[in-house]
Amino acid sequence: MVDVGQLDYILKNVVNTIKQSQQQINYINEEALKEWNELQQRLVDIQCQIRLIIDEVDSLEKLLRKSRQRLAQVSKNFQIFSEEEVKAAYDEASELQLKLALKRQLEKQLQEQRKDIEQRVKRVKDTLEKADRISSQIAAALALITSDLSDIANELQDMQFKEFMNNRIIMAQEEERQRLARDIHDGPAQSMSNLLLKAELCDRLLDTDVRAAHNELSELKNMIRNSLSEIRKVIFDLRPMSLDDLGLIPTLMQYVEDFEKESGITVDLKIKGNHTVALKSIVEVAVFRVIQEALNNVRKHSHAKNVLIYLEFLDKMLNIRINDDGVGFDSKTILKTEEREHAAGFGLYSMKERVTLLNGKFDIITSPGEGTTIFASIPIEREHKTNG
Repeated sequence: MVDVGQLDYILKNVVNTIKQSQQQINYINEEALKEWNELQQRLVDIQCQIRLIIDEVDSLEKLLRKSRQRLAQVSKNFQIFSEEEVKAAYDEASELQLKLALKRQLEKQLQEQRKDIEQRVKRVKDTLEKADRISSQIAAALALITSDLSDIANELQDMQFKEFMNNRIIMAQEEERQRLARDIHDGPAQSMSNLLLKAELCDRLLDTDVRAAHNELSELKNMIRNSLSEIRKVIFDLRPMSLDDLGLIPTLMQYVEDFEKESGITVDLKIKGNHTVALKSIVEVAVFRVIQEALNNVRKHSHAKNVLIYLEFLDKMLNIRINDDGVGFDSKTILKTEEREHAAGFGLYSMKERVTLLNGKFDIITSPGEGTTIFASIPIEREHKTNG
């Protein structure tokens, strides 16, 4: 007889240890990000100082040339110039030469500082990337340990407990995606805001080169807007918040509309049955992920021009059919490869696993040159609330 209490105790200790490590990595990541922002700020300031110094050096060089010409003229015609005039010309040239030497030395120091900061930025960036990789590995370890709970359920041969554990796996996966969405929102999006601050600092250049400053500022702001747009799209792909706010069907309708605009592929979304009553969150997420992955496959692999998505809401079952007129593929070979190698590929194994974990059925009918049809049936339980 398996000692469930002992297994649960061991598992909790392992998970807590991993989570503590994850918190430490997150702290390192936050500190590195803070240092990276500070270094970027210093880099912008030094670049502005260098430009100003270069302008001053250019001005001093022009003045020194004129002063030397004056000194040469005075020295050549010393008989018509007084001793005081000769001395004044010499002193002026010497003073300008000294100022120029000091400015050039300052420019050299600033260039060295800039090089040092750029190297530090690179090191900090490497730290951030390493922290991200370790964080991903820790998240994968947590997911692996959590997924092993299904094996415990099989040992216990408790069908109700198995269903609970399977649901918990899916919920854990979605919680991780929500965390990632928050991290991306608080990290890269914040960095984009910092870029706007840098753009404002570049306005200092307006006093020296107005046209160049405005062009650089305009390009930088456009880049920021594009980056923010891309980040919002990534956040939506990780976890569409509209599932919580609007429900499954409005989210799907918006996603299909965006997909059509981006891909040029026509998608016909047909819905039958009562879909106004909210489903459990894990079911809505699973349905959205299956359709999202299927459309991603259409866009990347199928060369299809038309897609039909059919949702049928029955009393205790939701049937899904996704059909495209693309080139098709060998589904059995791809499913075996993805299951064996845990490869992303077409995402078929991921779709099948999601549906299976909800005690549903999943099937694919396709062959090269014949298009693809995906079938899924998922048991549903209604929430006691309506979509907002």
